[in-house]
Amino acid sequence: MPNYIKTILESGKAVINGWLAIPSGFSAEVMAQCGFD
Repeated sequence: MPNYIKTILESGKAVINGWLAIPSGFSAEVMAQCGFD
């Protein structure tokens, strides 16, 4: 499996991430719709 974060960092671009601490399937779906995988 390719390490996308490492590839982006090595190319000099910024990496943005999100953290989900709410135990909810709905919250996970909202994060997924925002583009977080």
